Amino acid sequence: MLALLVIRPVGVSSGVPSTAVVARRWPARLLLASPSQSTLLLRAAARCFSRVSSPIAPRASPLPHAAAAFDVLPDVRAALDAGRPVVALESTIVAHGMPYPQNVTTARAVEDLVRSAGAVPATIAIMDGSVKVGLQPADLERLARAGPIARKASRRDLALLLASGGMGATTVSGTMAIAHRVGISVFVTGGIGGVHRDGQDSMDISADLTELGRTPVAVVCAGVKSILDIGRTLEYLETQGVPVVTYGADEFPAFFTPKSGFQSPSRLDTPEDCAALLFAQNRLGLESGILISVPIPEEEAAIDGAVLNAAISDAIARAAKQKIVGKDITPFLLDEVKNLTQGKSLEANIALVKNNARVGADIAVSFSKMRTTLKIAHPSQTDDDGTKLPVVIGGTVLDVTSKFDDANPLAGTSSAGKVYQSLGGVARNVAESCFRTGGKPILVSAVGDDLVGNFVVSEMAQIGMNVERVERVPDRKTATYSATLNGHGEMLHAVADMAVLHEIGRSEAVRAEISTLFASRRWFAIDGNLDAGCCAEVLRAAARSGSFAYPGLEEASNHLSALFDCQIVKLGADGVLVVLAGEPPGPRSGGSPSPEFFHLPPPIRLVDCFSVTGAGDTYENQRAVNFGQRGAAKSLMTPEAVSPDLSEDL
Repeated sequence: MLALLVIRPVGVSSGVPSTAVVARRWPARLLLASPSQSTLLLRAAARCFSRVSSPIAPRASPLPHAAAAFDVLPDVRAALDAGRPVVALESTIVAHGMPYPQNVTTARAVEDLVRSAGAVPATIAIMDGSVKVGLQPADLERLARAGPIARKASRRDLALLLASGGMGATTVSGTMAIAHRVGISVFVTGGIGGVHRDGQDSMDISADLTELGRTPVAVVCAGVKSILDIGRTLEYLETQGVPVVTYGADEFPAFFTPKSGFQSPSRLDTPEDCAALLFAQNRLGLESGILISVPIPEEEAAIDGAVLNAAISDAIARAAKQKIVGKDITPFLLDEVKNLTQGKSLEANIALVKNNARVGADIAVSFSKMRTTLKIAHPSQTDDDGTKLPVVIGGTVLDVTSKFDDANPLAGTSSAGKVYQSLGGVARNVAESCFRTGGKPILVSAVGDDLVGNFVVSEMAQIGMNVERVERVPDRKTATYSATLNGHGEMLHAVADMAVLHEIGRSEAVRAEISTLFASRRWFAIDGNLDAGCCAEVLRAAARSGSFAYPGLEEASNHLSALFDCQIVKLGADGVLVVLAGEPPGPRSGGSPSPEFFHLPPPIRLVDCFSVTGAGDTYENQRAVNFGQRGAAKSLMTPEAVSPDLSEDL
């Protein structure tokens, strides 16, 4: 099976000298194949993509409301694609947190505050059978008028609402999940849910807390809602591994008031400090969110702490008497507190949301600048000299290699040998090779949300590789490849557990990002071991970006050279075969383009082979093929899939 396709947009020069075609001799087995026969072999390789029917055209959905899951507002999409700051905003505060018309007035004011700070607001809701990321003014008005008719949408409710076509106002949990999937890193809200009072008996704990423990989004809020058990909520967040900081104060805020009586775990004083925390969290590849609590300004609080606590206690007693529980209790308590405080709590709520928006937008702007300045890989990023950075899409794998001491070990019994663990995966190996030889690759991959995934991501981050686009997939195991070698380093057998790799390219965020990357990148490397559906998504993205255009994959598989103007086929000990797309035939000639074939044998002799695993993945797609083969030879002589001795000079 073709393990690697190196793809460049048509028109980019190959970098392979034209004299190579006359300076090299074909290996005997290739002499038997004419160019037309070789083309047939390439067509067969291409058909690995054709298991998905008509992949370049969107597939019809069996569900009436699932045809387009995400509806991203054009200005939000443009900002994300360009790397400009975007701030996510929830919609539960619009539909359930305030009455009309204060809700829509406040929502518009918050969006304006985000814009004035230099960021793009993206209010998130579920409407008309799609997840809307950014609302048109008419949609915001419609949601505000609907009020409680719009169902509160936590993570668990998203698919149900999407399938039924219902209207949903996203909670903190639901908004975080969606923001992360479309690539938004900063989210502003009023306050988060938490452990309810007497939660030790009722076990009523908000899904916001578990979402913070598993979704890498910074949440800017006024702390935990005052109606909740703030102390137990802070303890629960610690258990979830969530960094909690208070902005400009030592004491954790209590939503309507700037002080709760609880010491904040950490304090940060500027947007740049908060952005640096988010930056570091992403660099480490940690999947938990960050809680940035912003105290309401003293002059805006307008509620005495004792008065507020008395009102909350009274409201909780009323809720218990009326047997109000679950998702209905928070809006009920907030409404009761508003009435008991004669509307002062609503005024404070509006003031704190606006204050959070100012701070959150400043953090998003600082984070965007930091990503650009420090060259964290982003879809629109270029290198220092303006060169587009290479992108590698495919597997990240833990390799477990067992090598017998004996060249011919006995079957059916244990034998002496050594067992090694190393990082692997075709795409990851290519990305590391590129990185070690001076490149700055963007790796688009997926690992499981497990200990192995934590290990492989942290190992890549430790050597300086960008891991921002390595997705953690819940309830999946990280891909593992277990190979057994004889004493000569030749494979006897192997087991490949790669189910998680089928998730690459399935999320809307990754698909949208691939489209952007294709439009702006010079080099692409795609792991041919990917799921056919993912490969089809990549081809769709390329077609949309104009990198190439073909009406359907079946026809494309018969003309692979029309899709990719440079293909590199590994030939093991015989080196590599480079196939360059020929000039398209004239209007009268008919037929297909005639590709050119270049054979490049290994440039150096192998001294000692440890293992053949991963060696062919050392080809770094911005260097000449010979350079890549020298690196492959180095990797063959180490237990690692990619030799740690690789450098710009090899």
